Amino acid sequence: MMAQEYRFGPGIAIGYGATALAAVLLFVGLITGTTWLWVLALVLFVLTGLWWGGVRRQFFPNEGRSRNR
Repeated sequence: MMAQEYRFGPGIAIGYGATALAAVLLFVGLITGTTWLWVLALVLFVLTGLWWGGVRRQFFPNEGRSRNR
């Protein structure tokens, strides 16, 4: 049995980038005490969760694991 290949595309990159950006914003916001910055980070985390939860599939339906051949 062959291992399934994984298709890495722009939807995955957008998700990882948004997650990393939200983490940095949250860290900086909490360290500096800037309320609007960590609130923005939390909103971005929610939007990122929606992205990973299924919105990504609507824009990039062919990403992810390939089908069995």
